Amino acid sequence: MSSGAPGRAERDPASQLLLHYALGLQSFHQDVRQVLDFPLWVLPFWFSHGQGWGQCVYWREEGGDTGKEPEPGGAASHMVFDLHLAALGEVRIQVTLRGRDLAFSLAAAPEVLPAVRAGVAALRETFVRLGYRPEIDVLALRDIDRAAVLGPFVPPESEGTLHVVT
Repeated sequence: MSSGAPGRAERDPASQLLLHYALGLQSFHQDVRQVLDFPLWVLPFWFSHGQGWGQCVYWREEGGDTGKEPEPGGAASHMVFDLHLAALGEVRIQVTLRGRDLAFSLAAAPEVLPAVRAGVAALRETFVRLGYRPEIDVLALRDIDRAAVLGPFVPPESEGTLHVVT
């Protein structure tokens, strides 16, 4: 053990990992801000007792300034959760909210999809009770790029497209 002060990072591998992750996020955020015209937030989180970890990416696109509830194709808020959960493995959740329309896609490994689908009805009821018009899609992780939550799927062969890999 190091004889330095109790707060020194070299004494704590978890602190070193967190620092490395935070510096990577900062660099990513700076790179994205040079290309995009809106703020992008990346928020890391960890679940207690080793139950998993992940990150959430949030951004908002502004629509027309009508002062009314956004129309389809207008202002939208987006969230993408990349999770690594002890019980389910890798999970990705993509959410887009336009006014009261909520598009929600959840992707996981094929072997855990039956457990995920078992909760969809309750999730839909919750969204409806909260006043949203939900469209929920559950699919295999390998098919997440086909989800229309963040906009129409553009095949990688298309010219002039930007592909972000997380």
